[in-house]
Amino acid sequence: MTTLGRDALAALSSAGITPREWIGEWSTDGTWSGDTCGCPDDRCIGHHHDARHACGCLPALLEEAAALRAAKRSKAALREAGAMD
Repeated sequence: MTTLGRDALAALSSAGITPREWIGEWSTDGTWSGDTCGCPDDRCIGHHHDARHACGCLPALLEEAAALRAAKRSKAALREAGAMD
């Protein structure tokens, strides 16, 4: 079983996402099956980037996750304010 690497854990922490939340986004059984770089593709290192280079997938996925979280917060705020009735 693969685990999230140190750099991936740091990136998740900076984004305010726990490892459990991240794994839950990409796994149905609660175990990480992606690559150590944080990409959900278990072949990322060696296919998307070399081991000595940073993963470009994780920052893009974290940016998407942040946008989705912001949209959910906005929708909830509108709902709470009665603007979505």
